[in-house]
Order: sequence, then C-alpha cells, then structure tokens
Amino acid sequence: PASERRLRYIFTFAPVGIYQSTREGTFIPANNALAEMLGYSSVEELLKVKIATGIYFEENERQRLIKQYEGRGYGVDLDLLWKRKDGSLIPVQLSAHAIKRPDGGTEYFEGFVRDITARKKAEAALREKTERLLKVQQVARMGFLDWNLFTAELMMSEEARRIYGSDESDVYTIDE
Repeated sequence: PASERRLRYIFTFAPVGIYQSTREGTFIPANNALAEMLGYSSVEELLKVKIATGIYFEENERQRLIKQYEGRGYGVDLDLLWKRKDGSLIPVQLSAHAIKRPDGGTEYFEGFVRDITARKKAEAALREKTERLLKVQQVARMGFLDWNLFTAELMMSEEARRIYGSDESDVYTIDE
C-alpha cells in the first residue's frame, strides 16, 4: 500500500541513522545512513554486528542504559560514544525508546542516531577559547563585568571577583 511505501522512503532516505533492535542486541532493520555513519559497506554487513560489543564504546553501556530507561513511557536523548567498523570512535546523539507488547514487556527498541562530531568539535573549540580568554584576563589582571539589563543582575568574571574581593556566592542586583 501507499502508506507502507511512504514509510519505506522515509526509512531509506532519512539523513539520520534509524534502526530497530532486539532486547538481546541484534539489529532487526537499519537504514543506509546508519551503515554509512558507522563505516559499513552495506546494511547487510551492519546487521551482522552485535550492538553491545561492536557498536557501543563501553561493552556494558547498552545494558546499563536499558535498565535505566526501559521502563519509561517515553524516549530518551543521549550523547554517547559509539565505534565505527574500523574501531574509531564517533560521538552520536541517540534518541531511543522501547516498543512495548500488550503485556507491557519490551518487543524491541527503536533508535534514531545523529553524528555529532561537528558539534563536539565546536564545543571543544569554544571551551579552549574561553580558557584562553580567562588566562589572558588573569595575566593582564583584568576582569569583566556583565550587567544584564533585563534582570538587573551583575555578573563578574573570576578575575574580576578576585580583584574586587568577591566570592562566587555573591549575586549583585543593580537597582535603577
């Protein structure tokens, strides 16, 4: 039917990895995007991989996550490290949920996977630049003050706190 064909197109052409897996950790179906993301030449090759040992960076992590989240009635979004076929690591965002049987048991798991390598690199670059800025302020013996006009809060950098003899618990509000 047409509705089945539409769903198959979504599964096939989605720009994110999509899969279903058994509770024991075997892929049922997976799409091309997931196979490519993980460095496999085909979906068929990926389907032969045990998820816990071949995909998760930490072998026991999948079981730990199942114990932690399976009983919830909604999906979870997690940032994880997975492994590619060549053993290299890939940071992914996993959105997953359990599909339940009428008796309440888990029939299978369903997941949507996004490669977040670019985001992780940007976060690391921002952290590095922030650390450099803080070091420059410290060496120059300068700090900065940030006055939020909407909340009237005055925030101080660590170096400004040192200069003015303030500690982190101090919150300043500027009355107009």
